[in-house]
Amino acid sequence: MKTFPDLLENAICFEKPRRLTDVSSWHGHIPFAFSLVRMLRPTVFVELGIRKGDAYCAFCQAVEMLGLNCACHAIDPWEEDVQAGFYGKEVFEEFRAYHDPLYGDFSTLLPMRFDEALERFPEGSIDLLHIDGFHTYDAAKHDFLSWLPKMSHRGVVLLHDTHAYYHEFEVWKLWKELREIYPSFEFTHSQGLGILGVGKDLPDDVGTLLNLEEERANHVRRFFSAISEDWSHRNFSTPLTDRSRILDLIQKLHPIAMDMELIRLGAKHDGGYLVPNDLEGIEACFSPGVGEASTFEKDCANLGMQVFLADRSVEHPAESHDRFNFTQKYVGALTSDEYMTMDDWVASTLPESQSDLLLQIDTEGYEYETFLNISEKLMQRLRIIVAEFHGLDRLWSLPFFTLASRAFEKILRTHACVHIHPNNHAGFSRESDIDIPQVMEFTFLRRDRIRNIEKLSFVDVFPHPLDSDNAPDPTSLHLPDCWYRRKD
Repeated sequence: MKTFPDLLENAICFEKPRRLTDVSSWHGHIPFAFSLVRMLRPTVFVELGIRKGDAYCAFCQAVEMLGLNCACHAIDPWEEDVQAGFYGKEVFEEFRAYHDPLYGDFSTLLPMRFDEALERFPEGSIDLLHIDGFHTYDAAKHDFLSWLPKMSHRGVVLLHDTHAYYHEFEVWKLWKELREIYPSFEFTHSQGLGILGVGKDLPDDVGTLLNLEEERANHVRRFFSAISEDWSHRNFSTPLTDRSRILDLIQKLHPIAMDMELIRLGAKHDGGYLVPNDLEGIEACFSPGVGEASTFEKDCANLGMQVFLADRSVEHPAESHDRFNFTQKYVGALTSDEYMTMDDWVASTLPESQSDLLLQIDTEGYEYETFLNISEKLMQRLRIIVAEFHGLDRLWSLPFFTLASRAFEKILRTHACVHIHPNNHAGFSRESDIDIPQVMEFTFLRRDRIRNIEKLSFVDVFPHPLDSDNAPDPTSLHLPDCWYRRKD
């Protein structure tokens, strides 16, 4: 790959991937995976963290198409993982049934922890290693350092999620350190993919890629991103949403300009939100989804509200307050030993009350089903709703759009959107000239609290002076123009 046009010789990058499941975060990198296998021609490939195996099968597919003598190894305990969405043995069995007939001759599935598999590989034996396990900084660094001695003199390491900046996804921190040590290249689409040349005798094409000047590097990024967008649209695993329906939903969510100010509750960065200055008389704040800090909830408590928090994945909130009440359950669409609905939660904690409430919800994608299962009676008690909505870039998938639009439309029957803030922990997608941040924080106010709502105009300037990046380190992410009525 002496120059960028030489990439076009990698015709394999235009091949259609055989396995595309609903886990789509790696799909955008499959064309490059095909090309990398051609450039590197590995003899041993190892992937740490498989889940449903779309990425792993892409590498295996390339090995097969190129007729390489390459031993492939998939390592994953296939057990519950809060970051990957609680998958288990049934996922492994489905993957094995798919994998074995196609790739069983040269590929081995190892259902075990990464450290347990280390002894199976001699030092200096692995040409290509893909790390996509637990995404905290400590876990990712441990995986990298543990497996580094196993890399060959031609070794290349891939790190997924280098451009994912939400909650405990911290691979980007490790990537910032490693790219200063090794020749590197990064794709920023599909949550980011970092390529490190850890071997001293890299093939010429790989070495050229890792040392491209920025202008040529951007050509490469656009090239592979465009390929993945093209085949993902032509071969989308679900029907695509019509562009006009997405624009219509966005327009319904345009924030209105109220005659009351917005104030900020909580921290300056992640955990702080803008709400209308209409808090007097709110009895309690309900907060499903407990993070590393509870500064918003603490401010609510200091204003005299009772605060009810819930999360199954933690034993207790990170902070304490006399007005905090914690339940170790998830909030969702049903009530069971592990879950509870919003209605059941409110009824069990405030059985005699009918006063106004504040809802602040951040449940990592489960917010849609939660809203669809809140009764109309409870919706009328929620004076203010602050909700972080995840996976918004999937609005192009018609099944997801149907779910999300129903949740938004239900909220809009009783409430009006008064503020939107994109979370710069995550990135954004651009399809058909529509920019959609992956994660955004919405503030809604009940419509009866807004005077002359039918005559109000819309907010035409963003960001708000009180807005602040969720994460101070990644690049700022401002609300795209299509999400509000911008002044011309």
